Amino acid sequence: STPTTERTMFIGDTHVPFHDPKAIALTLDFAEWFKPSSVYLLGDICDFYRLSRWDKDPKRIETLQDELDQTVHFLDQVRNIVGASCKVYYLEGNHERRLTKFLWQQPGNPIASLRCLELPRLLEFEKLGVHYFEEDADLDLGGFLVEHGHHGKMSSHSGGTAQKLLDSRQYSGISGHIHRLGVHWRTIKRGTFQWL
Repeated sequence: STPTTERTMFIGDTHVPFHDPKAIALTLDFAEWFKPSSVYLLGDICDFYRLSRWDKDPKRIETLQDELDQTVHFLDQVRNIVGASCKVYYLEGNHERRLTKFLWQQPGNPIASLRCLELPRLLEFEKLGVHYFEEDADLDLGGFLVEHGHHGKMSSHSGGTAQKLLDSRQYSGISGHIHRLGVHWRTIKRGTFQWL
């Protein structure tokens, strides 16, 4: 029998509604051409700006519902382009985690336990056929690790974060979070590994 080829695409840190529409359009055009069998959304897809603990710019008028609606629209575009047979995975990033932190701010908050406020429901994952993984999920694609990448391994140097993550994981993998391109390779006795 002929071996099958897995075509995997990774998308991260779109920060809807502060995304670059041209970059999103190019990403979707690439997805249509590439025809992936799986897509991994690496976190920080939705910004959750209104739930941030940082100061808010009064000129940014989007509501939390606007952010959610625009993120669902983006996810719907991805689903329509890659088709029903493509598996779509969504990893929680630190920006999505803002929702949980906001709900937990008040001890005993009675609405924190409402299922309707869980990210998979707010972003319509069931309808869109999106599989969700919380922040600390370990995704191992046969020795290739997938994560958002915000657990204390950041560097201000190009490729420095990739080097730190490769050093700590000792496997090949990919992460987002830092908004800078970086790749690091290392060859050891058991093979050559890289982090993107």
